[in-house]
Amino acid sequence: MELKPGMSAFVTGGASGIGKALSLALAQRGLFVTIVDFSEERGKEAASLVEKENTKFYSSLTVPSALFVKCDVTIPSDVAGAFEKHMETYGGLDVCINCAGIGTKKLFYEDTTDGTETWRRTVNVNLLALMDCTRIAVQIMRSKKKPGVIVNMGSAAGLYPMYADPVYSGTKGGVVMFTRALSFLKRFGIRVNVLSPEFVQTDIGLQANPKVVKSTGGFLAMDDVVKGMFELIKDDTRAGACLWVTKRRGLEYWPTPEEEKKYLIRRSKRNFTSPNFSSITIPQSFEKIVVHTLSHNFRSATKVIRTPLRLPIDPNFALVKILYAGVNASDVNFSSGRYFGGKGNEAGARLPFDAGFENFIPSWLLICPLHFLLITHTSVVSELSGFVP
Repeated sequence: MELKPGMSAFVTGGASGIGKALSLALAQRGLFVTIVDFSEERGKEAASLVEKENTKFYSSLTVPSALFVKCDVTIPSDVAGAFEKHMETYGGLDVCINCAGIGTKKLFYEDTTDGTETWRRTVNVNLLALMDCTRIAVQIMRSKKKPGVIVNMGSAAGLYPMYADPVYSGTKGGVVMFTRALSFLKRFGIRVNVLSPEFVQTDIGLQANPKVVKSTGGFLAMDDVVKGMFELIKDDTRAGACLWVTKRRGLEYWPTPEEEKKYLIRRSKRNFTSPNFSSITIPQSFEKIVVHTLSHNFRSATKVIRTPLRLPIDPNFALVKILYAGVNASDVNFSSGRYFGGKGNEAGARLPFDAGFENFIPSWLLICPLHFLLITHTSVVSELSGFVP
């Protein structure tokens, strides 16, 4: 998708860290941004910075170029209200960035509480709320029948285990697989992708063990994360893609095509080209083979005649042109009258009759119901793959 001034974006967790950086980067391209966050102080500050960036593109506006909506993303009514406020203001949704996320400060198996304010809340914020935001964004984009892009914030901790915070790692793994499973939405013009960076110098990143951060090459530059986001937005071929961002390897899609081949089951696809029906002239007649004499010699028993085509073609029927047909023992026996019951002259009384017993297709041109054609097209091709005598 090409980003243009006047488009709008919805960013959760947009008041700080990666979310704030992505909000500003979108504003630098002239997008209106709704910042959704729990921190009112940080949210208003971020919205003010977005408006400042947008002054480069607009001299006067009838709507604010930035909105801040205080929201707890774990409360469905808050989330629905934030999207509603965005739609009331901007009338559409081009980009949705689901960036809200938290970590846990205590290992879940050492937690003696019920987890409502600790590990369970991490699951709710990082995974369930993200699913809810994705759901609403998809509904809006489909209702507007316009292309849209959703970028979910994953993490390298969702690609390989993060032992210091298993719950965080589990939620991000869920985000990755949830997003990859939405690749089919591309058929509606909606692309959902996931960005999975390693350590970034944010509130969450600073909680990580410095030795572990150092082992990965140190903190990522925020510009690298922003670059990854724009790649996922702009590349129209990416749907259900996971972009891994590291200091060691740069931007890399995960899994690699080689890794994907190990588990991906691909359905066999038949390549059908859509015909240009407007350029087709339906013939008024066609040639077919008829049996005019009962004989074991198929060539002498048959001849090609031209006959009018039954027109008009009924709705939901297809006109099929058969280019090649084979002759086998069944056709020979048919042309000699062996497959007709009754007395000796019964077959002769039927002359002339259409040839082609084995294929059950008596002519070069066949009119048949579409559902029959779809069911039998494989067998038709295999039956008609011989040579014309």
